[in-house]
Amino acid sequence: MDYPYWAFAIQASLERGQAIGEVCQYLEVTRCSKRSILTP
Repeated sequence: MDYPYWAFAIQASLERGQAIGEVCQYLEVTRCSKRSILTP
């Protein structure tokens, strides 16, 4: 009965990684937009 927990752990880590990736992408976009606003 180790497989269901193992699969659940992998799925949770993948979802967490995807969420972190989206947050990093959002921060990168906001940083670039701020930079373009600050620099003429």
